[in-house]
Amino acid sequence: MEKLLKNKIFFFFQLFVFFYPALATFSIPFLLHGIYFKTDIVQNVLLGILLFLFSNFYLTKNKIILLILLFFVYLFSLIETFYLITFRSYLTSSSIFIFFESNFSEISSFTNEYFTLTFFLIATSFVLIYSTFTILLRKKIICLPYINLKKQTKIVFKIILFLGFILLIIPPLNKSYFPMVMLEAIQDYKLQMISYNNQKFNKTSDYFKNVTLKKDSIPETYVLVIGESTTKNHMELYDYYRNTTPLLHSISNELLVYNNVICPNTHTLTALEKVLTLGTTDNLDLKYKGNLLQLFNQAGFTTYWISNQKPTGIWDNFITGIANSSHHKFFYNISDNKSPYDEVLFETYKSVLKEKTSKKLIILHLMGTHLSYKDRYPNSFNVFVNKPKTKFNTKEVFETINNYDNSILYQDYIWFSIIELLKRENQKAAVLCLSDHGEEVYESIDFFGHTETKGTKSMYEIPFLLWLSDKKKDEKNNLVFDVKRRYCSEDLIYSMADLAGIHFTAFHSKKSILNVNYMPSKKVVIKILEK
Repeated sequence: MEKLLKNKIFFFFQLFVFFYPALATFSIPFLLHGIYFKTDIVQNVLLGILLFLFSNFYLTKNKIILLILLFFVYLFSLIETFYLITFRSYLTSSSIFIFFESNFSEISSFTNEYFTLTFFLIATSFVLIYSTFTILLRKKIICLPYINLKKQTKIVFKIILFLGFILLIIPPLNKSYFPMVMLEAIQDYKLQMISYNNQKFNKTSDYFKNVTLKKDSIPETYVLVIGESTTKNHMELYDYYRNTTPLLHSISNELLVYNNVICPNTHTLTALEKVLTLGTTDNLDLKYKGNLLQLFNQAGFTTYWISNQKPTGIWDNFITGIANSSHHKFFYNISDNKSPYDEVLFETYKSVLKEKTSKKLIILHLMGTHLSYKDRYPNSFNVFVNKPKTKFNTKEVFETINNYDNSILYQDYIWFSIIELLKRENQKAAVLCLSDHGEEVYESIDFFGHTETKGTKSMYEIPFLLWLSDKKKDEKNNLVFDVKRRYCSEDLIYSMADLAGIHFTAFHSKKSILNVNYMPSKKVVIKILEK
Protein backbone atom coordinates (compact mmCIF):
# COMPACT_ATOMS: atom_id res chain seq x y z
CA MET A 1 0.00 0.00 0.00
CA GLU A 2 2.82 2.37 0.95
CA LYS A 3 4.69 1.54 -2.27
CA LEU A 4 1.57 2.18 -4.33
CA LEU A 5 1.13 5.56 -2.65
CA LYS A 6 4.75 6.48 -3.37
CA ASN A 7 4.36 5.44 -6.99
CA LYS A 8 1.29 7.64 -7.30
CA ILE A 9 3.09 10.58 -5.71
CA PHE A 10 6.08 10.20 -8.02
CA PHE A 11 3.82 9.77 -11.02
CA PHE A 12 1.95 13.00 -10.27
CA PHE A 13 5.26 14.74 -9.60
CA GLN A 14 6.42 13.55 -13.01
CA LEU A 15 3.26 15.01 -14.57
CA PHE A 16 3.86 18.25 -12.67
CA VAL A 17 7.42 18.46 -14.02
CA PHE A 18 6.29 18.15 -17.63
CA PHE A 19 3.44 20.62 -17.26
CA TYR A 20 5.09 23.22 -15.02
CA PRO A 21 6.19 25.36 -18.02
CA ALA A 22 2.54 25.60 -19.16
CA LEU A 23 1.45 26.29 -15.57
CA ALA A 24 4.05 29.07 -15.27
CA THR A 25 3.09 30.87 -18.49
CA PHE A 26 -0.57 30.78 -17.41
CA SER A 27 -0.51 31.44 -13.69
CA ILE A 28 2.41 33.83 -13.19
CA PRO A 29 1.31 36.62 -15.61
CA PHE A 30 -2.25 36.22 -14.31
CA LEU A 31 -1.26 36.42 -10.64
CA LEU A 32 1.11 39.37 -11.17
CA HIS A 33 -0.81 41.42 -13.71
CA GLY A 34 -4.24 39.83 -14.12
CA ILE A 35 -3.52 38.86 -17.75
CA TYR A 36 -3.12 35.58 -19.56
CA PHE A 37 -1.76 34.56 -22.95
CA LYS A 38 -4.02 32.03 -24.65
CA THR A 39 -1.74 31.01 -27.52
CA ASP A 40 1.29 30.62 -25.29
CA ILE A 41 -0.69 28.51 -22.79
CA VAL A 42 -2.05 26.20 -25.50
CA GLN A 43 1.40 25.84 -27.03
CA ASN A 44 3.02 24.94 -23.70
CA VAL A 45 0.24 22.52 -22.70
CA LEU A 46 0.53 20.75 -26.05
CA LEU A 47 4.30 20.63 -25.73
CA GLY A 48 3.98 19.17 -22.22
CA ILE A 49 1.59 16.44 -23.45
CA LEU A 50 3.80 15.55 -26.41
CA LEU A 51 6.99 15.47 -24.37
CA PHE A 52 5.35 13.42 -21.62
CA LEU A 53 4.03 10.82 -24.07
CA PHE A 54 7.20 10.76 -26.15
CA SER A 55 9.36 10.31 -23.04
CA ASN A 56 7.26 7.49 -21.60
CA PHE A 57 7.18 5.58 -24.87
CA TYR A 58 10.63 6.19 -26.33
CA LEU A 59 13.02 7.62 -23.73
CA THR A 60 12.70 5.21 -20.83
CA LYS A 61 16.25 3.99 -21.48
CA ASN A 62 17.65 7.36 -22.64
CA LYS A 63 17.54 9.48 -19.54
CA ILE A 64 20.30 11.84 -20.73
CA ILE A 65 18.38 12.73 -23.89
CA LEU A 66 15.23 13.24 -21.82
CA LEU A 67 17.01 15.55 -19.38
CA ILE A 68 18.56 17.55 -22.24
CA LEU A 69 15.15 17.97 -23.89
CA LEU A 70 13.56 18.94 -20.60
CA PHE A 71 16.39 21.38 -19.86
CA PHE A 72 15.72 23.33 -23.06
CA VAL A 73 11.96 23.23 -22.47
CA TYR A 74 12.52 24.76 -19.03
CA LEU A 75 15.05 27.29 -20.33
CA PHE A 76 12.80 28.44 -23.17
CA SER A 77 9.77 28.59 -20.88
CA LEU A 78 11.69 30.68 -18.35
CA ILE A 79 12.66 33.15 -21.10
CA GLU A 80 9.05 33.26 -22.30
CA THR A 81 7.75 33.78 -18.76
CA PHE A 82 10.25 36.58 -18.17
CA TYR A 83 9.14 38.32 -21.36
CA LEU A 84 5.44 37.81 -20.63
CA ILE A 85 5.62 39.33 -17.15
CA THR A 86 8.06 42.11 -18.09
CA PHE A 87 6.61 43.31 -21.39
CA ARG A 88 3.15 41.72 -21.08
CA SER A 89 3.23 40.51 -24.65
CA TYR A 90 4.45 37.54 -26.65
CA LEU A 91 8.13 37.13 -27.38
CA THR A 92 8.79 37.92 -31.05
CA SER A 93 11.60 37.46 -33.55
CA SER A 94 12.02 41.26 -33.55
CA SER A 95 12.77 41.17 -29.82
CA ILE A 96 15.47 38.55 -30.35
CA PHE A 97 16.80 40.49 -33.36
CA ILE A 98 17.28 43.54 -31.12
CA PHE A 99 19.25 41.33 -28.71
CA PHE A 100 21.57 40.31 -31.57
CA GLU A 101 22.32 43.98 -32.26
CA SER A 102 22.83 44.88 -28.59
CA ASN A 103 26.21 45.17 -26.94
CA PHE A 104 27.32 43.85 -23.55
CA SER A 105 26.69 47.16 -21.80
CA GLU A 106 23.09 47.38 -23.09
CA ILE A 107 22.37 43.78 -22.13
CA SER A 108 23.89 44.41 -18.70
CA SER A 109 21.73 47.51 -18.16
CA PHE A 110 18.65 45.63 -19.32
CA THR A 111 19.38 42.77 -16.91
CA ASN A 112 20.03 45.07 -13.97
CA GLU A 113 16.78 46.96 -14.47
CA TYR A 114 14.42 44.06 -15.14
CA PHE A 115 15.94 41.23 -13.10
CA THR A 116 13.75 41.69 -10.03
CA LEU A 117 13.30 39.64 -6.85
CA THR A 118 10.05 38.31 -8.32
CA PHE A 119 11.81 36.95 -11.37
CA PHE A 120 14.63 35.56 -9.21
CA LEU A 121 12.05 33.53 -7.24
CA ILE A 122 10.44 32.33 -10.48
CA ALA A 123 13.81 31.29 -11.89
CA THR A 124 14.62 29.53 -8.61
CA SER A 125 11.41 27.51 -8.85
CA PHE A 126 12.36 26.35 -12.37
CA VAL A 127 15.83 25.33 -11.20
CA LEU A 128 14.57 23.49 -8.11
CA ILE A 129 11.90 21.51 -9.97
CA TYR A 130 14.25 20.52 -12.78
CA SER A 131 17.08 19.64 -10.37
CA THR A 132 14.80 17.55 -8.13
CA PHE A 133 13.49 15.61 -11.11
CA THR A 134 17.04 15.04 -12.39
CA ILE A 135 18.21 13.68 -9.04
CA LEU A 136 15.18 11.40 -8.61
CA LEU A 137 15.51 10.10 -12.15
CA ARG A 138 19.26 9.49 -11.95
CA LYS A 139 18.84 7.65 -8.61
CA LYS A 140 16.01 5.58 -10.12
CA ILE A 141 13.57 6.78 -7.51
CA ILE A 142 11.42 7.83 -10.46
CA CYS A 143 11.23 5.40 -13.34
CA LEU A 144 9.55 6.17 -16.62
CA PRO A 145 7.16 3.28 -17.34
CA TYR A 146 7.70 1.68 -20.72
CA ILE A 147 4.36 1.08 -22.41
CA ASN A 148 4.36 -1.63 -25.02
CA LEU A 149 1.86 -0.92 -27.78
CA LYS A 150 0.48 -3.21 -30.39
CA LYS A 151 1.80 -2.66 -33.89
CA GLN A 152 -1.33 -0.97 -35.23
CA THR A 153 -1.75 1.14 -32.12
CA LYS A 154 1.90 2.16 -32.29
CA ILE A 155 1.44 3.45 -35.87
CA VAL A 156 -1.59 5.50 -34.83
CA PHE A 157 0.33 6.82 -31.82
CA LYS A 158 3.29 7.86 -33.98
CA ILE A 159 0.96 9.71 -36.36
CA ILE A 160 -0.68 11.53 -33.44
CA LEU A 161 2.72 12.53 -32.05
CA PHE A 162 3.91 13.68 -35.48
CA LEU A 163 0.78 15.77 -36.04
CA GLY A 164 1.14 17.23 -32.55
CA PHE A 165 4.68 18.42 -33.23
CA ILE A 166 3.55 19.80 -36.62
CA LEU A 167 0.93 21.90 -34.82
CA LEU A 168 3.74 23.57 -32.85
CA ILE A 169 5.46 24.87 -35.98
CA ILE A 170 2.45 26.22 -37.89
CA PRO A 171 0.29 29.29 -37.13
CA PRO A 172 -0.89 30.34 -34.71
CA LEU A 173 1.11 28.26 -32.17
CA ASN A 174 4.46 28.88 -33.90
CA LYS A 175 4.14 32.58 -33.03
CA SER A 176 4.78 31.77 -29.37
CA TYR A 177 6.88 28.61 -29.77
CA PHE A 178 10.35 29.73 -28.71
CA PRO A 179 12.44 27.51 -31.04
CA MET A 180 10.42 28.73 -34.05
CA VAL A 181 10.63 32.35 -32.95
CA MET A 182 14.39 31.95 -32.49
CA LEU A 183 14.84 30.32 -35.90
CA GLU A 184 12.84 33.11 -37.53
CA ALA A 185 15.00 35.73 -35.81
CA ILE A 186 18.24 34.01 -36.86
CA GLN A 187 17.04 33.72 -40.46
CA ASP A 188 15.99 37.38 -40.57
CA TYR A 189 19.27 38.47 -39.04
CA LYS A 190 21.28 36.36 -41.49
CA LEU A 191 19.49 37.96 -44.46
CA GLN A 192 20.08 41.41 -42.99
CA MET A 193 23.77 40.69 -42.52
CA ILE A 194 24.13 39.47 -46.11
CA SER A 195 22.61 42.72 -47.37
CA TYR A 196 24.70 44.74 -44.92
CA ASN A 197 27.97 43.07 -45.92
CA ASN A 198 27.21 43.67 -49.57
CA GLN A 199 26.64 47.35 -48.87
CA LYS A 200 29.57 48.22 -46.59
CA PHE A 201 28.34 51.84 -46.54
CA ASN A 202 30.85 53.66 -48.69
CA LYS A 203 31.26 57.42 -48.64
CA THR A 204 28.88 57.81 -51.59
CA SER A 205 25.85 56.04 -53.04
CA ASP A 206 24.84 55.43 -56.64
CA TYR A 207 21.25 56.07 -55.63
CA PHE A 208 21.86 59.80 -55.14
CA LYS A 209 22.00 61.21 -58.68
CA ASN A 210 22.35 64.83 -59.80
CA VAL A 211 23.09 66.05 -56.28
CA THR A 212 23.09 69.83 -56.18
CA LEU A 213 23.60 72.36 -53.41
CA LYS A 214 22.42 75.90 -53.15
CA LYS A 215 25.83 77.56 -53.25
CA ASP A 216 27.15 80.60 -51.43
CA SER A 217 30.50 81.60 -49.98
CA ILE A 218 29.34 81.64 -46.35
CA PRO A 219 30.55 78.76 -44.14
CA GLU A 220 27.65 76.68 -42.85
CA THR A 221 27.27 73.98 -40.24
CA TYR A 222 24.39 71.61 -39.61
CA VAL A 223 24.25 69.61 -36.40
CA LEU A 224 21.98 66.63 -35.91
CA VAL A 225 21.60 65.57 -32.27
CA ILE A 226 20.24 62.04 -31.82
CA GLY A 227 19.01 61.41 -28.31
CA GLU A 228 18.22 58.00 -26.88
CA SER A 229 15.00 56.77 -25.25
CA THR A 230 13.71 60.30 -24.69
CA THR A 231 9.98 60.92 -24.75
CA LYS A 232 8.66 64.45 -25.13
CA ASN A 233 6.10 63.67 -22.41
CA HIS A 234 8.66 64.18 -19.63
CA MET A 235 9.93 67.52 -20.94
CA GLU A 236 8.68 70.83 -19.53
CA LEU A 237 9.10 72.23 -23.04
CA TYR A 238 6.18 69.95 -23.97
CA ASP A 239 4.08 70.93 -20.93
CA TYR A 240 5.35 68.32 -18.47
CA TYR A 241 4.54 69.47 -14.93
CA ARG A 242 8.15 69.32 -13.74
CA ASN A 243 10.84 71.83 -14.68
CA THR A 244 12.96 69.25 -16.53
CA THR A 245 14.12 71.57 -19.38
CA PRO A 246 14.94 74.93 -17.78
CA LEU A 247 17.82 75.78 -20.13
CA LEU A 248 15.98 74.98 -23.34
CA HIS A 249 12.97 76.81 -21.95
CA SER A 250 15.16 79.90 -21.43
CA ILE A 251 15.81 80.03 -25.20
CA SER A 252 12.36 78.80 -26.26
CA ASN A 253 11.89 81.99 -28.30
CA GLU A 254 14.80 80.80 -30.46
CA LEU A 255 13.51 77.26 -30.89
CA LEU A 256 11.00 75.68 -33.20
CA VAL A 257 9.33 73.07 -30.98
CA TYR A 258 7.44 70.57 -33.12
CA ASN A 259 4.50 69.06 -31.27
CA ASN A 260 3.31 66.16 -33.44
CA VAL A 261 6.37 64.09 -34.29
CA ILE A 262 6.59 60.34 -33.82
CA CYS A 263 9.29 57.76 -34.47
CA PRO A 264 8.74 54.74 -36.75
CA ASN A 265 9.77 52.15 -34.15
CA THR A 266 10.46 51.83 -30.45
CA HIS A 267 14.01 50.42 -30.57
CA THR A 268 17.21 52.17 -31.62
CA LEU A 269 18.16 49.85 -34.47
CA THR A 270 14.71 49.53 -36.03
CA ALA A 271 14.15 53.30 -35.71
CA LEU A 272 17.53 54.67 -36.87
CA GLU A 273 17.84 52.27 -39.80
CA LYS A 274 14.96 54.34 -41.21
CA VAL A 275 15.66 57.76 -39.68
CA LEU A 276 19.22 57.91 -41.06
CA THR A 277 18.63 56.19 -44.39
CA LEU A 278 16.18 56.03 -47.27
CA GLY A 279 14.51 53.02 -45.63
CA THR A 280 10.86 53.26 -44.67
CA THR A 281 8.31 51.06 -42.98
CA ASP A 282 6.78 50.33 -46.39
CA ASN A 283 10.12 49.68 -48.11
CA LEU A 284 12.83 48.77 -45.61
CA ASP A 285 15.24 47.51 -48.29
CA LEU A 286 15.84 51.13 -49.31
CA LYS A 287 18.01 51.47 -46.20
CA TYR A 288 20.79 49.80 -48.19
CA LYS A 289 20.46 52.29 -51.06
CA GLY A 290 21.70 55.39 -49.30
CA ASN A 291 22.03 57.24 -46.02
CA LEU A 292 22.15 60.81 -44.75
CA LEU A 293 25.95 60.96 -44.52
CA GLN A 294 26.43 59.75 -48.09
CA LEU A 295 24.03 62.41 -49.36
CA PHE A 296 25.84 65.22 -47.56
CA ASN A 297 29.21 63.83 -48.70
CA GLN A 298 28.08 64.02 -52.31
CA ALA A 299 26.82 67.57 -51.76
CA GLY A 300 30.34 68.68 -50.76
CA PHE A 301 30.02 68.63 -46.98
CA THR A 302 32.64 67.32 -44.59
CA THR A 303 30.81 64.88 -42.34
CA TYR A 304 31.47 63.94 -38.72
CA TRP A 305 30.03 61.22 -36.50
CA ILE A 306 30.65 61.79 -32.77
CA SER A 307 29.16 59.09 -30.59
CA ASN A 308 28.75 58.15 -26.96
CA GLN A 309 27.11 54.86 -27.98
CA LYS A 310 28.93 51.54 -28.16
CA PRO A 311 30.37 51.04 -31.69
CA THR A 312 29.46 47.36 -31.96
CA GLY A 313 26.84 44.86 -30.97
CA ILE A 314 27.20 41.09 -30.64
CA TRP A 315 27.76 41.21 -34.39
CA ASP A 316 28.64 44.33 -36.36
CA ASN A 317 26.08 47.02 -35.60
CA PHE A 318 24.12 48.48 -38.51
CA ILE A 319 24.28 51.98 -37.00
CA THR A 320 28.07 51.73 -36.87
CA GLY A 321 27.94 50.82 -40.56
CA ILE A 322 26.14 54.09 -41.24
CA ALA A 323 28.74 55.95 -39.16
CA ASN A 324 31.45 54.50 -41.41
CA SER A 325 30.08 56.64 -44.24
CA SER A 326 31.29 59.79 -42.47
CA HIS A 327 34.65 61.39 -43.26
CA HIS A 328 35.55 61.47 -39.57
CA LYS A 329 34.13 59.33 -36.76
CA PHE A 330 34.76 59.36 -33.02
CA PHE A 331 33.53 56.81 -30.49
CA TYR A 332 33.96 57.44 -26.77
CA ASN A 333 31.95 54.62 -25.20
CA ILE A 334 34.41 51.82 -25.90
CA SER A 335 34.99 50.08 -22.56
CA ASP A 336 32.83 47.57 -20.71
CA ASN A 337 32.68 49.87 -17.72
CA LYS A 338 29.93 52.37 -16.97
CA SER A 339 29.21 54.59 -19.97
CA PRO A 340 30.64 58.13 -19.75
CA TYR A 341 28.26 61.06 -19.50
CA ASP A 342 27.32 62.70 -22.77
CA GLU A 343 29.41 65.79 -22.07
CA VAL A 344 32.43 63.63 -22.97
CA LEU A 345 31.65 64.61 -26.59
CA PHE A 346 32.02 68.35 -26.01
CA GLU A 347 35.77 68.68 -26.53
CA THR A 348 35.68 66.91 -29.88
CA TYR A 349 32.57 68.84 -30.86
CA LYS A 350 34.27 72.16 -30.06
CA SER A 351 37.35 71.11 -31.99
CA VAL A 352 35.30 70.12 -35.04
CA LEU A 353 33.44 73.44 -34.97
CA LYS A 354 36.82 75.25 -35.21
CA GLU A 355 38.02 73.26 -38.23
CA LYS A 356 38.48 75.35 -41.37
CA THR A 357 36.05 73.58 -43.65
CA SER A 358 33.31 75.64 -45.25
CA LYS A 359 30.47 73.11 -45.02
CA LYS A 360 29.97 70.63 -42.19
CA LEU A 361 27.46 68.06 -41.09
CA ILE A 362 27.98 66.93 -37.51
CA ILE A 363 25.96 64.06 -36.04
CA LEU A 364 26.10 63.66 -32.27
CA HIS A 365 24.79 60.29 -31.10
CA LEU A 366 24.09 60.47 -27.37
CA MET A 367 23.42 57.94 -24.65
CA GLY A 368 20.59 60.25 -23.67
CA THR A 369 18.11 58.77 -21.22
CA HIS A 370 18.89 55.13 -21.94
CA LEU A 371 18.56 52.50 -19.23
CA SER A 372 19.78 52.61 -16.51
CA TYR A 373 18.44 56.13 -16.01
CA LYS A 374 20.40 56.77 -12.82
CA ASP A 375 23.66 56.17 -14.70
CA ARG A 376 22.98 58.89 -17.28
CA TYR A 377 23.65 61.96 -15.17
CA PRO A 378 26.17 63.15 -12.54
CA ASN A 379 25.12 63.74 -8.94
CA SER A 380 24.76 67.47 -9.51
CA PHE A 381 21.67 66.73 -11.62
CA ASN A 382 19.99 64.60 -8.95
CA VAL A 383 17.32 67.25 -8.44
CA PHE A 384 14.01 65.38 -8.49
CA VAL A 385 13.77 63.31 -5.32
CA ASN A 386 10.22 63.96 -4.12
CA LYS A 387 7.16 61.88 -4.88
CA PRO A 388 6.20 62.30 -8.56
CA LYS A 389 2.68 62.40 -9.98
CA THR A 390 1.71 58.87 -10.98
CA LYS A 391 -1.16 56.43 -10.60
CA PHE A 392 1.30 53.63 -9.75
CA ASN A 393 2.14 54.15 -6.11
CA THR A 394 5.20 52.16 -5.13
CA LYS A 395 8.64 53.20 -3.97
CA GLU A 396 10.26 51.56 -7.01
CA VAL A 397 8.01 53.51 -9.40
CA PHE A 398 8.74 56.82 -7.64
CA GLU A 399 12.48 56.17 -7.81
CA THR A 400 12.39 55.18 -11.49
CA ILE A 401 10.40 58.28 -12.51
CA ASN A 402 12.72 60.55 -10.52
CA ASN A 403 15.79 58.98 -12.11
CA TYR A 404 14.30 59.39 -15.57
CA ASP A 405 13.35 63.02 -14.96
CA ASN A 406 16.86 63.73 -13.70
CA SER A 407 18.28 62.19 -16.86
CA ILE A 408 15.99 64.50 -18.90
CA LEU A 409 17.31 67.44 -16.88
CA TYR A 410 20.85 66.45 -17.83
CA GLN A 411 19.87 66.12 -21.50
CA ASP A 412 18.47 69.64 -21.29
CA TYR A 413 21.99 70.77 -20.34
CA ILE A 414 23.55 68.72 -23.16
CA TRP A 415 21.21 69.92 -25.90
CA PHE A 416 21.40 73.53 -24.70
CA SER A 417 25.23 73.43 -24.60
CA ILE A 418 25.40 72.02 -28.13
CA ILE A 419 23.32 74.94 -29.39
CA GLU A 420 25.26 77.53 -27.39
CA LEU A 421 28.65 76.27 -28.60
CA LEU A 422 27.50 76.51 -32.21
CA LYS A 423 25.96 79.93 -31.61
CA ARG A 424 29.40 81.29 -30.69
CA GLU A 425 30.73 80.47 -34.15
CA ASN A 426 28.44 83.09 -35.69
CA GLN A 427 27.88 81.03 -38.85
CA LYS A 428 24.97 80.11 -41.04
CA ALA A 429 23.96 77.11 -38.98
CA ALA A 430 21.17 74.94 -37.64
CA VAL A 431 20.76 72.33 -34.91
CA LEU A 432 18.08 69.66 -35.07
CA CYS A 433 17.52 67.68 -31.88
CA LEU A 434 15.38 64.55 -31.74
CA SER A 435 15.35 61.13 -30.12
CA ASP A 436 15.60 57.75 -31.81
CA HIS A 437 12.44 56.69 -29.96
CA GLY A 438 10.51 57.52 -26.83
CA GLU A 439 10.14 55.76 -23.50
CA GLU A 440 7.29 54.60 -21.31
CA VAL A 441 7.95 55.54 -17.69
CA TYR A 442 4.75 54.62 -15.85
CA GLU A 443 2.84 57.14 -17.96
CA SER A 444 -0.08 55.02 -19.14
CA ILE A 445 0.86 51.47 -18.09
CA ASP A 446 2.66 49.86 -15.16
CA PHE A 447 5.95 49.58 -17.04
CA PHE A 448 9.16 51.43 -17.83
CA GLY A 449 11.23 50.99 -20.98
CA HIS A 450 10.28 50.39 -24.60
CA THR A 451 9.08 47.41 -26.58
CA GLU A 452 7.91 46.81 -30.13
CA THR A 453 5.17 44.42 -29.06
CA LYS A 454 3.28 46.75 -26.72
CA GLY A 455 3.92 50.28 -27.91
CA THR A 456 2.43 53.20 -25.99
CA LYS A 457 2.07 56.88 -26.72
CA SER A 458 5.22 57.78 -24.79
CA MET A 459 7.29 55.22 -26.71
CA TYR A 460 6.42 56.83 -30.04
CA GLU A 461 6.15 60.55 -29.27
CA ILE A 462 9.56 62.16 -29.46
CA PRO A 463 10.97 65.68 -29.04
CA PHE A 464 11.81 67.46 -32.30
CA LEU A 465 13.54 70.82 -31.81
CA LEU A 466 15.04 73.05 -34.48
CA TRP A 467 17.36 75.98 -33.80
CA LEU A 468 18.43 78.37 -36.59
CA SER A 469 21.22 80.94 -36.43
CA ASP A 470 20.47 84.52 -37.48
CA LYS A 471 22.39 84.03 -40.73
CA LYS A 472 20.32 80.93 -41.48
CA LYS A 473 17.12 82.82 -40.76
CA ASP A 474 18.21 85.58 -43.15
CA GLU A 475 18.81 83.07 -45.94
CA LYS A 476 16.46 83.29 -48.89
CA ASN A 477 14.65 79.98 -49.23
CA ASN A 478 11.20 78.52 -49.53
CA LEU A 479 11.25 76.59 -46.26
CA VAL A 480 8.11 76.40 -44.15
CA PHE A 481 8.42 76.24 -40.36
CA ASP A 482 5.06 74.98 -39.11
CA VAL A 483 5.50 73.33 -35.69
CA LYS A 484 1.98 71.87 -35.81
CA ARG A 485 2.71 69.60 -38.77
CA ARG A 486 2.33 65.86 -38.16
CA TYR A 487 5.48 64.00 -39.03
CA CYS A 488 7.31 60.68 -38.72
CA SER A 489 11.08 60.84 -38.29
CA GLU A 490 11.64 58.00 -40.79
CA ASP A 491 11.54 60.72 -43.50
CA LEU A 492 14.29 62.77 -41.85
CA ILE A 493 16.71 62.49 -44.78
CA TYR A 494 14.41 64.66 -46.93
CA SER A 495 13.95 67.29 -44.20
CA MET A 496 17.70 67.50 -43.58
CA ALA A 497 18.29 67.83 -47.33
CA ASP A 498 15.77 70.68 -47.51
CA LEU A 499 17.31 72.37 -44.47
CA ALA A 500 20.76 72.37 -46.10
CA GLY A 501 19.49 73.24 -49.58
CA ILE A 502 20.44 69.88 -51.08
CA HIS A 503 18.47 68.41 -53.98
CA PHE A 504 18.78 65.12 -55.86
CA THR A 505 16.80 63.25 -58.48
CA ALA A 506 14.84 61.02 -56.09
CA PHE A 507 14.04 63.84 -53.64
CA HIS A 508 10.45 63.68 -52.34
CA SER A 509 9.30 67.17 -51.39
CA LYS A 510 6.13 65.75 -49.82
CA LYS A 511 8.25 63.92 -47.23
CA SER A 512 10.09 67.00 -45.93
CA ILE A 513 8.44 68.69 -42.96
CA LEU A 514 10.07 71.95 -44.07
CA ASN A 515 8.80 71.87 -47.64
CA VAL A 516 5.87 73.84 -48.97
CA ASN A 517 4.64 70.63 -50.64
CA TYR A 518 4.77 68.56 -47.46
CA MET A 519 1.98 66.06 -46.99
CA PRO A 520 1.82 63.75 -43.96
CA SER A 521 1.24 60.12 -44.81
CA LYS A 522 -2.06 58.63 -43.70
CA LYS A 523 -0.34 56.13 -41.41
CA VAL A 524 1.36 58.98 -39.50
CA VAL A 525 -1.94 60.79 -38.99
CA ILE A 526 -3.63 57.55 -37.88
CA LYS A 527 -0.82 56.70 -35.44
CA ILE A 528 -1.00 60.12 -33.82
CA LEU A 529 -4.80 60.23 -33.69
CA GLU A 530 -4.91 56.75 -32.14
CA LYS A 531 -2.89 58.05 -29.26
